[in-house]
Amino acid sequence: MDSKSPMNLRTYVVIAWMAFFHVESFPQHLDTAFVRASIQHVGAVYQKSIANQSHLYNGIEYISFETSLEKQGHPYYIEDDWIEGSIEYNYEKYNKVPMRYDLQKQKIVIEYATGIGEIELISEKINRFTLAGHAFTNIRNESNSIITPGFYDMLYQGKTQVLVKRQKIINKRQVSNNLILEFLPRDKIYFCKKNVYFAISTKASVIKALGDQKQAVKKFISKNKIRYRSNREAALIKIAEHYDELLE
Repeated sequence: MDSKSPMNLRTYVVIAWMAFFHVESFPQHLDTAFVRASIQHVGAVYQKSIANQSHLYNGIEYISFETSLEKQGHPYYIEDDWIEGSIEYNYEKYNKVPMRYDLQKQKIVIEYATGIGEIELISEKINRFTLAGHAFTNIRNESNSIITPGFYDMLYQGKTQVLVKRQKIINKRQVSNNLILEFLPRDKIYFCKKNVYFAISTKASVIKALGDQKQAVKKFISKNKIRYRSNREAALIKIAEHYDELLE
């Protein structure tokens, strides 16, 4: 087990109960002492196991999106379930942490060590985290920039950067007599070149952002038959890689 991934308290309770039932084969005068010692040992092991990660459980109670309306989709990144990742919280790194990224609230959620309740981490204390193979960075203050503070998925980091602000919005849609609540993705993609950010929404905006190598970039896109609309993120990564090669 990873030193920074404490076993759930419920697991330790199971161990304690196993110890309790095991003592039935011992003489009666040994039962009480054995059970007491076993439970004390379980408690000590559990407290030691969460010591390395206790600073992570620092936030407020997370209230999930509850409604009586029929829902389509969910507010989380990738899936409505815990995904194991790593996180740098208050300048300490924690590995193998089950997390959920609420894209509607822009909050990282973890399950409390006891397995009872969920915690919404303090965003200002999160420096970076990885989830499902994607590396997110907390960009706090960018003066004179078009981007807003928050978590950004760093798709590519070279001389230039390709980053995405992943978000979901809530939309109410009437279907017959039913009101359906939809969670719709609204990602925003950016190029960063020489610490200047460019919003990317069309192929034309890509060419404009990389205007100092305009002809070379256009030629690369045409020659390699890069289809921006079919897969924007993959296309931008290839274009950014080529642009960086042009600068060498």
